[in-house]
Amino acid sequence: MSGTSLDGLDIACVEFSSEDQLQWKFRLMHAETYTYPPEIQEILPKATELTATRLFQFDKELAEVMADFVNQFMQ
Repeated sequence: MSGTSLDGLDIACVEFSSEDQLQWKFRLMHAETYTYPPEIQEILPKATELTATRLFQFDKELAEVMADFVNQFMQ
């Protein structure tokens, strides 16, 4: 999850369970916050102003950063 502060990505490992499908329980197993690199933090607030080509490129850059964070989290 990336919040409105646009400063980083919050990742959590959560176990969900339910005995009757009406009442769910959860257990937070681990959580981390990963700070976006400065170049991502600089562009995020202006993303709606980017050209279509630049937005496409930025989307790929952001996805790669997020994938790296997920890989770090999984380790």
